[in-house]
Amino acid sequence: MLGAIPALVIASSARAAGSTPADDWTMGLLALAFASMLLVLALMGTRLSKGLRQGIAARDGHRDAGEFR
Repeated sequence: MLGAIPALVIASSARAAGSTPADDWTMGLLALAFASMLLVLALMGTRLSKGLRQGIAARDGHRDAGEFR
C-alpha cells in the first residue's frame, strides 16, 4: 500500500487544482494499478529469492555428497 502514496499525492494536488470527477476516477485507477503492480513485483521477488536459495542449497548438498555438476 505504501507504493500508492506517490499516486495519491499527485491525485490530491490534482484535486486542489479543481479537477473533475472523471479526473478523480482516473487518478484512483492509476493509484490502484500502481499499487497492484508493486504487489505483484514483491511477490515475484519473494518467489525468485526462495527459488535461488533452494537452488543454492541443492547445489551445496550435491557438493557435500561428492557429486559435481
